[in-house]
Amino acid sequence: MDYMMVLPGQLFHTTQLSACLGLLASDWQGDRWRNRRGEVLSVEACKAGYMAKRTHCELADKCIANTCHA
Repeated sequence: MDYMMVLPGQLFHTTQLSACLGLLASDWQGDRWRNRRGEVLSVEACKAGYMAKRTHCELADKCIANTCHA
């Protein structure tokens, strides 16, 4: 797994549970394993949204930018 991001709960209308996004990619570069030193492999954005309605959370561009650059 190259990347995992944990999203806040109530982001999707069909569930109130938090969701995870993951990106799978090949770890090989040519004939060697890729060097992952200094890379961020996971982002916890559970508290990165705001409640647009009582039962629905939304992510604004500012929330995403603050989470990614923190």
